[in-house]
Order: sequence, then structure tokens, then C-alpha cells
Amino acid sequence: MTDDVELLKRVWRVRHFMPDIWRAWHVEYDRPVPVPLSTGTCGRTSLLLQKILQADGYAARWCIGSALQECGFFDGEGWRSHAWVVCSDLILDITADQFGAPPVIVSPVGDSRYRESNVDPASEVWQVKRDLAASEAMVLWRRHSEAHSLP
Repeated sequence: MTDDVELLKRVWRVRHFMPDIWRAWHVEYDRPVPVPLSTGTCGRTSLLLQKILQADGYAARWCIGSALQECGFFDGEGWRSHAWVVCSDLILDITADQFGAPPVIVSPVGDSRYRESNVDPASEVWQVKRDLAASEAMVLWRRHSEAHSLP
């Protein structure tokens, strides 16, 4: 089995793990539960994916794009502020479905739908909350992985 195949399995495992986490995040911030559930969670989710992949030995990098700089994710109509992970020369995105895209995108770096910026559109307060949410979710991921004997 190639490294890319194992990487893709891990990415899909994380995506399948996320719905309960997303619901909890929406409830925690007193927001209606959206459809799709991933709406508004890309920063936290991508940061969690990066932490998981790094814990598994992958060189994963968290990326963000601000629509104010015409960066992020291009949904065919315009740029949307967005976050994703780059690993092994691949873009890994498990929240682009909030923009009408598939639930998991794995695409070569250079995909024209993605453009990284040097500006984080989140406020400093939200950046701290995002980091804390991803760290708390990492604890849940570890418990889940141990309970299900996941590599």
C-alpha cells in the first residue's frame, strides 16, 4: 500500500469522525445546526486534521485564505475565506462541502480553486478559540482511535 493510499484513508476517517464534533461546536456557540454540518468549521477542522496527520508522522501544513484578499476557496462565483491542509504535495480539504463541493477534496497543490493568503480572517479572540477547539477535539480523536484500534 502506498503512503498516499494510507493518507487518504486517514483523511476519510477524520471526515467520518467529524459530524458529532461539528454539532457540538455549533451548539457551543449557540448557532443553528447548518446543512451541511461542516459550514463555518473549516479553520478548526483543518487544524485538527493537521494535528492528526502530524501525530501520525506526516508533514502536514495548515493553510488559510482570506476572501478579502481574493484567496481561500473559489466556489465558481467568488472567493470564500477558507482553511485546508497541505500534505505530500496534496491539498486535503474535508469541509469544502459547505460551498457545494464534495465532502472530501484531495487535489494536487496548485489547484486553482485554492489560494493561500498571509492574512487570517479570524479575530485574535477567535484564533485562540479555534486552537482550543482543535486541541480538545484531538483528545476526542485519540480516545476514538484507541477505542476502535485505529492506526
